[in-house]
Amino acid sequence: DAAAYGTAVTGLIKSKEWKSENELVDAYAHSLRFVYTKRFHGKEMEHLLKKNLGSADVVSQVRSSMDYEITDLDHYYEFLGGLSRTVREESGKKAMILVSDSHEGVARTETAQRSIQRGIRSRLLNPRWQNGMLSHDYHGAQQFADKLENLVGLAATTGEVDNVLFENAAQDLIFNEELRQRLRSNNPHALREIMERFLEANQRGYWQTDQETIDKFKELYLQLEGDIENG
Repeated sequence: DAAAYGTAVTGLIKSKEWKSENELVDAYAHSLRFVYTKRFHGKEMEHLLKKNLGSADVVSQVRSSMDYEITDLDHYYEFLGGLSRTVREESGKKAMILVSDSHEGVARTETAQRSIQRGIRSRLLNPRWQNGMLSHDYHGAQQFADKLENLVGLAATTGEVDNVLFENAAQDLIFNEELRQRLRSNNPHALREIMERFLEANQRGYWQTDQETIDKFKELYLQLEGDIENG
């Protein structure tokens, strides 16, 4: 849709209706196919975008604020991630992905992998953050679900999400009986969305764990489904 803001990448990630990462590349490139110059105003030149990205070695995100981590907003997997995955598709190699923060007047640069790790550990896996979110009825648990969506999006587009992050998150949010019940009480539908994201991550190969863990996870999911259906 030429009139849409952003890219079609977020719609695919949110809906889970994509089969391969190549579909994310196509959505990103097609959404940004218009060229604006002195001669051209909105001319469709998708091939030119892909040609230029095929020669890139580094993808960089510059931030001037620490209000949000790159795991907090879907725009990061949409743009930083979409760009990174498209470069990989067109060049045949994985580009270095860097994130620079300049909010203190001096730029500090780190890898996307480290930035993602900090974002998840300072938010999703942080008891203080968890307690703060769960003090808000209904909306709090949805914040957890949003973080899981972003984590899957970053895994799909950057390839920089460690398996251990998914494993730690599953152990903390789902297999921790106390926290799982708090999420359920806050918003059972958000908890279902969280669990579906974990199952999606496993199916896509981003979260690799043993079959016993998956079987137990699915059992808990079916219990939740039954509770929701029974009101």
